Amino acid sequence: MTRARLKLSQEGRLWEIALAYFGPEKLLETIVDLWEGASPPTRPTVEHMSTDTLPADVVNILKIAQVRVGALVPDRVPVPGVVTLYAR
Repeated sequence: MTRARLKLSQEGRLWEIALAYFGPEKLLETIVDLWEGASPPTRPTVEHMSTDTLPADVVNILKIAQVRVGALVPDRVPVPGVVTLYAR
């Protein structure tokens, strides 16, 4: 059965709720904990999450978490307001 993905606006709202619920520090800690337990993707599909659809605080938290767990996408130039990561 194929499952529909969240729309970007829905995903942005979900992140806003998570940030409001956890606060910045706890959200960062939660993301790092979850990310460290993830296995590498079987297909290296890259996604870009940006401040166009997410709060700037969330993008920054994701960038920090990405560095902490060593999940940077190689050969990508960092862009302000955008986090590039492997799709899961």
